[in-house]
Amino acid sequence: MNNRRQRNFDDISYLHRKAKSLFVLRCFEEAADICKEALEVNENGERLLKDYTPFVVIAIQAYAEINQCKKAVEFAIRAFGDPQRFSPEVIELCICLLLKAAEYSRADELAERWLSCEENFLHHKYLKITELYVKHVLLPQGLHRRIDNFLEGNEALTLQQKQEMVISLKMLSEKLECHSQPVKTNSFEAPAQHIDAREKQVIGSRTVRARLFAVVRSFQRLLSLNLTYHHWRKSIIIVRILILAFFVYTLVFAAGVAHGSGISVLWQAVLAAWRALFHPYHLT
Repeated sequence: MNNRRQRNFDDISYLHRKAKSLFVLRCFEEAADICKEALEVNENGERLLKDYTPFVVIAIQAYAEINQCKKAVEFAIRAFGDPQRFSPEVIELCICLLLKAAEYSRADELAERWLSCEENFLHHKYLKITELYVKHVLLPQGLHRRIDNFLEGNEALTLQQKQEMVISLKMLSEKLECHSQPVKTNSFEAPAQHIDAREKQVIGSRTVRARLFAVVRSFQRLLSLNLTYHHWRKSIIIVRILILAFFVYTLVFAAGVAHGSGISVLWQAVLAAWRALFHPYHLT
């Protein structure tokens, strides 16, 4: 008898290592098949639920990677027999996977069944599963009456835990309502997308002009120095080359304005900078 148990334990350990290796190698279907094989090792012997939990966790994750939500839940039920007997890790994974697939009714059914079992009241993750159920299964569906009835009739949570959860739910509900309410606009106002485009154009124009005039002021200080005519001519050439390089840079990288208005904004900025810098000289 002891030899048989040891042999089964060795087989389970080997299959667990193999399933993990296949999962890491992203061979998800093969990993799930190994987990199925592990369930059959002790088919005629003792079935310890704690031995199956690692395989169920790997199988659920493998099925999640290939978008097989239904098979993941079926595998967990096959291993444990009843959702009430799921380990906390397994019920949490199943709920999250069902929520990802937007199957709220199925997630509601599994979570409520597990949370209503008295044997699960003492699990260290009971409070966490409760929060997951209330905040992410019931609340998004707007089932506020169900939430109140569940918390009121729950015998596993303390009064303080219930009060803290109610406060947390109230804050979360306010956030959801704020995000879901449409923004009211005056009928005489321009559409939001037009306003956004106009604001982007104004901001972009200000940015380009600010950069150009910063360079202009620097160049004006350079030109105001007491230079000889020969040096002045060289300075003008250098200044014009630098301005041309800056305009090219602005056109390629710095004109972060709305589509269709970038060239006109840039051209106006170029004209303004050119007039400010060369107006006293270009007529001579």
